[in-house]
Amino acid sequence: VAGFVSVCGRLHAATDRPVWIKANAGLPTMTDGLAKYDTTPEEFARFVPDLIAAGASFIGGCCGTTPAFVQAVARKLTTLRGDARPPGAARTGSVERQIGSLKPQP
Repeated sequence: VAGFVSVCGRLHAATDRPVWIKANAGLPTMTDGLAKYDTTPEEFARFVPDLIAAGASFIGGCCGTTPAFVQAVARKLTTLRGDARPPGAARTGSVERQIGSLKPQP
């Protein structure tokens, strides 16, 4: 995931459009012919603040991620926003606005 932070920064610098980052859960190792990813959801979510600072508008997961990774990202965003809503509470507004409010203002 760490490598996506610099990619995100370059993408953000090159456009005024939203930047969507869908990082892998690290690099896989092959075990008995199956790809195994060692990154945990919490390790993955640790990079959320850096991705937002680099300009990410949307953050998701790709290879090796599971719904637990998306949940960890959501928990990290909730913590960053200081959001006291309990898990599963009704959400209002777009994800773009929710994440956009975390971006540093010029």
